[in-house]
Amino acid sequence: MKKLIKKAVKIGAATFAVQSAFKKNVAPRVRLMSLAVATTMTAVSLVSIEAYAMDESAVQDFVAKISKAANGQNKDQIGRLIDDEAIIVLSRNGDSATLTKQEYLARLQKNWAQASDYHYDIQVDNIVVSSDQARAQITTTESWKDKKTGNAVRHVMSSRSTLTEVNGKTVMLRAVAQVTVQ
Repeated sequence: MKKLIKKAVKIGAATFAVQSAFKKNVAPRVRLMSLAVATTMTAVSLVSIEAYAMDESAVQDFVAKISKAANGQNKDQIGRLIDDEAIIVLSRNGDSATLTKQEYLARLQKNWAQASDYHYDIQVDNIVVSSDQARAQITTTESWKDKKTGNAVRHVMSSRSTLTEVNGKTVMLRAVAQVTVQ
């Protein structure tokens, strides 16, 4: 939202500068300065738009980072890859839970505490990039042995996820996932 407000202010300032440049009762020096301001504002807007543009490589970089963090059971690194305002919806057998970033990280940590031989795999398909966001179909497979029972556990999570750029870093903004326990 802040990005949109900043862009609107820039566009408004540039529009005002252009209007001032073409008013009849404005001194030529003021017209020239108004055109210079409008040109500068337009250039800054174009540069800032380009700086926020995502591409498929940003998504692939995100996938590599989250895979490394999960396999290393690094909660802090995973936390840096999830937006503070993220919404994570998990559904299983008709029941759904909406989790905050902190609740999701706590759940991960709880699962890791009960696991040995933990392995995380992630696959991404159907990437659609639009400006500073990307949507993708993400399938993760977590497998481990339960420390108490010794049984093999496998969670497959298929989600439609939204990634965004925040301060030059790709983070998950939203995930709606179907969880299957095998």
